[in-house]
Amino acid sequence: MTKELYDKVVAYRISMSVIKNMLKSNIITAQEYSEIDTIIARENGLSSCSIFGEMSG
Repeated sequence: MTKELYDKVVAYRISMSVIKNMLKSNIITAQEYSEIDTIIARENGLSSCSIFGEMSG
């Protein structure tokens, strides 16, 4: 894994940990979580289907 990819994955994971807490606190819905996941993955140059992605729940 290159440093660039590593940095993108770390940024994605940090962002999604905050979003996951919002889901667990019922601040957002599972549908919103999914939409946000796709947006954040795209912004970090990752596929939302990537092995680096978060799993909801």
